[in-house]
Amino acid sequence: MVFDRSQQIPLASFQSSKTVGLDLMYPEVGNRTGEIQHSIEEGRLRIATDEQSGSAARWVGGFNPFATFELSLHEFTGTGKIGMRFCDSTVENYLSACIVTKDGKYQTIEWLIIKDGEEASRKQYAWPDGSA
Repeated sequence: MVFDRSQQIPLASFQSSKTVGLDLMYPEVGNRTGEIQHSIEEGRLRIATDEQSGSAARWVGGFNPFATFELSLHEFTGTGKIGMRFCDSTVENYLSACIVTKDGKYQTIEWLIIKDGEEASRKQYAWPDGSA
């Protein structure tokens, strides 16, 4: 709501170094695919899977249409996607923005809209040159 960082009023955040019970504070939501392990190691969130198509989502906070949302990713090793999803309670309608990585290097930004359980739109944008 406020673009001056010194005047921010955080509505929700995920700070892995301050998480004491991952499953209690940030429960899984929606449909999980594949075997995925989530853990906090040395203050960092670790997500691991042996499967190419594994996917999981965790609840971090509610949606406020008048707020701005920010995703800060300090490091990503491996290959996969990480981002934000805004969904209804049935998880049949949502939109998501993800950072797609390959071998620890950022590749693209993906925007996905699902309506009534079906993909309505998917767009990919090249990762900006000179960014992380």
